[in-house]
Amino acid sequence: MSPVIAVILLIALTIAAIAIIFTITRDTLDDKNISLLYKNHAVADRDGDELGDLILLDVRNIGTDDAEVSEVILTRNGIAMDSWVMSESSYTVAGPGTTIISLETVSASDAVNFGHEVTITIIGNGFSKIFSSDDITIPDVLSGLAVFFEGVDFSQINLAEMGWVEYQYTNDHSGGGGKGIYVSGPDLILDENDDVLYYVLNDDFKVKNGIISADFVYGDNDGLGIAFRIIDELNYYWVGLTHNHNGPQARHGETGTSGGAANTFGGPFFSSDDGAFEIHKIVNGVDTELGLVYPTTFSIPNIVGMSTAGPYRFIISFNDNTLSFQSAPVGNTLEEIFTVTDSSLPDAGYFGVFSLGCDDSVLEQFTVSA
Repeated sequence: MSPVIAVILLIALTIAAIAIIFTITRDTLDDKNISLLYKNHAVADRDGDELGDLILLDVRNIGTDDAEVSEVILTRNGIAMDSWVMSESSYTVAGPGTTIISLETVSASDAVNFGHEVTITIIGNGFSKIFSSDDITIPDVLSGLAVFFEGVDFSQINLAEMGWVEYQYTNDHSGGGGKGIYVSGPDLILDENDDVLYYVLNDDFKVKNGIISADFVYGDNDGLGIAFRIIDELNYYWVGLTHNHNGPQARHGETGTSGGAANTFGGPFFSSDDGAFEIHKIVNGVDTELGLVYPTTFSIPNIVGMSTAGPYRFIISFNDNTLSFQSAPVGNTLEEIFTVTDSSLPDAGYFGVFSLGCDDSVLEQFTVSA
């Protein structure tokens, strides 16, 4: 099974749990202001034996001094497991700041499984803090990738609290009739006749290398797609498809041009409007095409009015400078659409979706692995 297809089997990650604040007991450095906030964690199975051999622990320091982490001790059912080590020789949780601490083992006997009571002790510059089995839970399904965000049932997620925000690509908000972006049942409804970017503005959910899977139902013949490595509204990568409505300026007629010129409001500018998948970069407001390919095993119809089309699965995989995209109707074999290379936006960034006037559309699932 390819890593991209395996995204369907990604493990669950608790992201909506109420955060618990731990104030670290200082043994020798009483002048240090270090206080950790446990955020979330993920467990992965890298060798396919259905046992967890990688734990990612998301920790925030809300103190003013850096927390220098030099050692971790992991116990299972009260027994220490010496083979678990940090992936790096040390980690710094800046004060204030957030760091993901990676823990791994190569010992099958020390790997963890569903039902195990796992406790992690983090040791650093004058502190020792225990994260108990009440917080570190092992899921009943494991795969080689750790989910960073899983939106299968949007009704179970407080999107505003997580940091999802809506950005209007144009300043006139001249679309009509739509109710905006909202949750209905398990789905996220993109009932918006304007040009918008809807993304997670939260440093805890920045991703550099990963896979994003989205299931879109087109409610119109306009543009839908995924945005990733978002630095801000004028710098990110995007992938999508349209049959109409090439870009914000093309629709609203504001000052600015598509492709090769800076756009005050940002926004995707499709090169084609006849059913091709496209991947672009936007750097300082300038949109540049990186790839344009027509799918060969299926097509997304040019619907108008009250019709719908889909769901279609969009999967973008990004690893350093390599960006790969697959798609197909949900339930069908994924088609490899294109692979491109680009180094313009190498850093971790936010993620989200965009709509160019594609009202009455639906996002049925949205999963981000890292």
